[in-house]
Amino acid sequence: MTWEDEAIVLSVRAFAEKGALACLFTQTHGRVLGWLKASSKTKGRKEFEPGTCVAAKWSARLEEQLGMWRLEAQENAYLAMLLASPMRLDALQSALSLVETFMPERETHPGLYGALRTLCRALGGREGAWEDAYFAFECTLLEAAGFRLDLTTCAAGGPAHDLYYVSPKTGRAVGRVAGEPWDASLLRLPSFVKEARPACSRGLLEALGLTQYFMERYILPHGHSDTLPVARLRFYEQLARAR
Repeated sequence: MTWEDEAIVLSVRAFAEKGALACLFTQTHGRVLGWLKASSKTKGRKEFEPGTCVAAKWSARLEEQLGMWRLEAQENAYLAMLLASPMRLDALQSALSLVETFMPERETHPGLYGALRTLCRALGGREGAWEDAYFAFECTLLEAAGFRLDLTTCAAGGPAHDLYYVSPKTGRAVGRVAGEPWDASLLRLPSFVKEARPACSRGLLEALGLTQYFMERYILPHGHSDTLPVARLRFYEQLARAR
């Protein structure tokens, strides 16, 4: 059987003498592994770096088999820019590792694919645009894993302009007045979300502390890993040092 899709390369690892095992996140087929034959043009180098957007063709005799990839790069010009920005490179590696770690193989998540593609483009764009895209990506990742944050309305029925807390149980925002009696037990809404302004490194650090809480509480207990990916932990540490 054979199918074609657009995809983002998550990882490429050496596999056998003349190829590699490539993990891709596809738009309509989810996360898929496949064997990628080495090209004579690469001379041992990776032809498709993680983060590369590709046109992918997967083929195998049976659907449950490890298939073979044929890939054609569509969009990877922004990768060269990331080499000059360690923070953005860490953001990309973090996002790719989260998808590879938490998304079940061959489970379709077009919304998450779109969020990751948007993030890739934002990382190569103007200064400041990528922080919002990264936070949106992690929120979409949580939703794809079965937990949805609602940071736009007050869970207690208060006004939207007064949002200040987040419930650690439901992931819903709570107003300052309504939540004040439970101040010690509620999480804090990231300041840039409260003020409806673009995120910065400090604001993103606050936001990722929030998403990390829900990942550790609602995703890790049901997955095959008991810790967040190393790349995600490293990215958070980089943001903390940049404060």
